Amino acid sequence: MVAGRLPAAPANRTMCKIGTAGWAVPRAVAERFPAQGAGLERYAARFDAVEINSTFYRSHRSSTYARWVAATPSQFRFAVKLPRTITHDARLVDAIPLVAAFWIEAQQLGDKLGPLLVQLPPSLAFDLTLGGASDESITVSWPREPGAGGNRIADSHLQQEGAE
Repeated sequence: MVAGRLPAAPANRTMCKIGTAGWAVPRAVAERFPAQGAGLERYAARFDAVEINSTFYRSHRSSTYARWVAATPSQFRFAVKLPRTITHDARLVDAIPLVAAFWIEAQQLGDKLGPLLVQLPPSLAFDLTLGGASDESITVSWPREPGAGGNRIADSHLQQEGAE
């Protein structure tokens, strides 16, 4: 076992990945990470997953995805956030071409592509039937390999209910 990492799960068990939103290493805990390497390399020495929140705001160059893939070990996974142009601007309506374009971009992470994160605006409650969508159309829009991990919906209405 590598220091700071959990042992590998048996082949018949699902592995739980642990990560954070972004890979910045706070100064207060920097000594717990390797001193050498770029931020993502140092982060990936202790965690095996990360959320790429920036995909919510903008596209990334192919060279950026390639650099991220090269900086992380083979078991590392990236959770990508669906762009706000899909969730907030289009409000999930007639968004299949936008989702397809994002899928092509995200595929540059190859085997390191983890779950899709969907952040809905506070004014939009999650509803699979919104805009004529169905579970089948979402699956077609975001193809997944068996066992690749599920997708997550961040619904502001559910968060508000839990806060009361």
